[in-house]
Amino acid sequence: MAHALYDAIDATAAGRLAHISQGSLDPISADAALSDSLRNLVSGLGTERDKATHGRFANEWLDKFQLDAMYQSDWLAGKIIDAPADDMTREWRTWNGPARAVAAVDDAEEDLRVRERVNHVLKLARLYGGAGIYIGVGEDADPAKELDVASIQRGDIRYLHVLSRYELWAGNIDRDPVSPYFGEPEYYMMSSPTAGGVRIHPSRVVRFLGQARLELSRQVDGWGLPVLQRLYDAIRDAVASNQGLAAMVQEAKVDVIKVKGLTQNAVDEGWRRRTLARFSLANQAKSLVGAMLLDAEEAWEQKKLSLADMPKVISTFLEIASGAADMPVSRLLGTAPGGLNSTGEADIRHYYDSISARQRTELSPGLRRLDEAIKRHAGVGKRSVSYTWNSLWQMTDAERADIGLKNAQRTQVVRQTGLVPVRALAQAERSRLVQSGEFPALEDALQQSEARRDPDFTMPSASAQAPSEPRPSPRPIEAGDAAGRPRTLYVSRPVLNAADIIAWARSHGFASTLEADDLHVTVAFSRKPLDWAAVGSDWETVSVAPGGKRQVKALGDKGAVVLRFDSGALTERWRQIIAAGASWDHDGFQPHVTITYAGGDVDPASVQPYDGPLVLGAERFAEVNEDWLARVREEPAGS
Repeated sequence: MAHALYDAIDATAAGRLAHISQGSLDPISADAALSDSLRNLVSGLGTERDKATHGRFANEWLDKFQLDAMYQSDWLAGKIIDAPADDMTREWRTWNGPARAVAAVDDAEEDLRVRERVNHVLKLARLYGGAGIYIGVGEDADPAKELDVASIQRGDIRYLHVLSRYELWAGNIDRDPVSPYFGEPEYYMMSSPTAGGVRIHPSRVVRFLGQARLELSRQVDGWGLPVLQRLYDAIRDAVASNQGLAAMVQEAKVDVIKVKGLTQNAVDEGWRRRTLARFSLANQAKSLVGAMLLDAEEAWEQKKLSLADMPKVISTFLEIASGAADMPVSRLLGTAPGGLNSTGEADIRHYYDSISARQRTELSPGLRRLDEAIKRHAGVGKRSVSYTWNSLWQMTDAERADIGLKNAQRTQVVRQTGLVPVRALAQAERSRLVQSGEFPALEDALQQSEARRDPDFTMPSASAQAPSEPRPSPRPIEAGDAAGRPRTLYVSRPVLNAADIIAWARSHGFASTLEADDLHVTVAFSRKPLDWAAVGSDWETVSVAPGGKRQVKALGDKGAVVLRFDSGALTERWRQIIAAGASWDHDGFQPHVTITYAGGDVDPASVQPYDGPLVLGAERFAEVNEDWLARVREEPAGS
């Protein structure tokens, strides 16, 4: 029938070509009508003359014996199976949550050897197409009954057994769309030397597939396909090319000797023996003195086989196998990539991203049942802890330090903008530091610090680390303050690096400045009584980075000259105090440090503002003193 169809097509095409040549058919419309058919008929592409049309894909199923032979005897097949499984479990995962809960889950994973079991089951699943982890719970648990994870108590899991698809026979696939086990076998069977055939409920098996079948109807045996099934041709060709090169090495140099009368005399046993002895002696003489001894009628020549292009051929086959396995050549072969300026970093990052994606889309869903059981076994609530997969790309110490510095700088910038409340930002930063693992036992230390109500602090600048005079401790809110008795409120923050500011002021001609201990920033000045407990206290040091918008300006009618600056953290704190019911006598809030009340000889507009860091101590609380100016003390320059 196919031949008849082609004959009809040929006849039609020949007729149309004849009409074109006679001018009775428009060539353009003819091209539009014939299109590819005409092109294929002329060139032979796509017709029975084209050899490519006779090729067909066929399934060549690999049985267990063939898979075992490939894995055990061929390094390429073995590495394709092992490497992704090893990489998916190499850095493992980090549990996040309360320290005690995390420690309990970590201990449970170590006792049950979860990481080792997962690595093993992944290799079996990739090799055979499927494998599972059997969860052994309780002393007398019936494996045929459904496992209620919620009923697992602390220490209930006795063991985790890894079984391949050939050790764990899968029953019919559950095709009930409302079943929680839809797509899984209705049951598993395994043979036991003591109990015979053992029926296992699917809830007790953590199931992994090698190459999943896209259609559920294709899962005739309840499992997936071996990973090597798709890669068989690529692996076979790569191995064959390598073996072919090894065979060619044996034939790389061959001595050819022409002997007169060889064909006629070869039937004589004595002649053959004498000839072999003769050339054995000649070959020995060649190796000793580097010369070949021959009769005058004999001829000798050496045939050499060129292997110059064979490495390229083998590399091509290995690259094909690498692409088929979705692994970079550098990971598959353990060699550095070739080429100018080629580091292979992009290939490795792509591969690591692929492994990370498979951890999220394959490994995490597969482990969900086991993870819930482990949490119960560890005595941890279902939602109290969670985990993240650790990055496969390991940074150097210098890279970690650089990222830590940038994170700290980013946090400081966010704090200065005032977009995020200080307390919320501090809590987020502490959580980040705890989860990073850079500071061992930090979470426990923070909890203990909070229990003792230790004041938080940050490192001041170099000039503030050793103040010339002792500074008074900030006054905390006392227990009696929480009773709700309304009082006026004055909140300030001392300048810890006052020496830097005083030195700057004197260099710009200030005759005197406030004493170092009296340099401060006023955060609240409420003549309206309020409950101090509603305000709360902030023990954190505030650091204002160098630069930014600053101004030296005369302020008020008391002769004050101040240094104005911007601080989102102080502005946010001022808003909090106002929201708690405090009053404020001015329009808006502008943080400033009063330099002097005797600045009559200085033109503030001509003074270059101090642009160094400002380090402000913890908040000081006091009642408003209307006679505050009488207590101000100036320190003359040069004293």
